[in-house]
Amino acid sequence: FIQAGRPSDAFAAPLAEVNTSGLRIELTSVSNNSYELFIGLDGDESSEFPEVPAPKILVLTNPVRLVVDVPGATAKRTQTLKLKDSLIGAFRYAPFGGGTRLVCDIKVGVEPQFIWQKDPTDGSVTVNFTFDLDKVQTEKPPIN
Repeated sequence: FIQAGRPSDAFAAPLAEVNTSGLRIELTSVSNNSYELFIGLDGDESSEFPEVPAPKILVLTNPVRLVVDVPGATAKRTQTLKLKDSLIGAFRYAPFGGGTRLVCDIKVGVEPQFIWQKDPTDGSVTVNFTFDLDKVQTEKPPIN
C-alpha cells in the first residue's frame, strides 16, 4: 500500500453510509472506476474527533475483495449492504480482532489499486481505490 494525499474531493451521494458505535463509514463512487472509503470516529462532547488508527488494507482473490481492518474501532454488529450499478457488489462490516473489518466485494474480478491517507484535521482515514477499466472490459470473473 501507499499512503498519499487525497486525490479528489468527492461530493457524490454515498453508495453506503454507516454510523455504528461512534464509527462513521461512507463508501462513495468518485467516477466510473474510482471509489472512496471514508472512516471516522465520533468524539464526545468534551473532546475533538479521535484519530483513526492506521488501517491494514489487503486485496484478497477468488473472489476479489478489498479488505480494510481498522484496529481499535469496534462495530457492535455485522451488516451487509448490496450495491447496484457499481463495480462493487456488496459492502459489509463486522467486529474483527479488537477492531472492525470492512469488505468491498468486487463484482468485476479485477484487483483494485489503492492509496490511503489520514486527515490531520479530524483524524479520519480515507482509502481511495480504482480499477483498470481495460482489465475490467477484457477479464471475466471466475465462475464459481
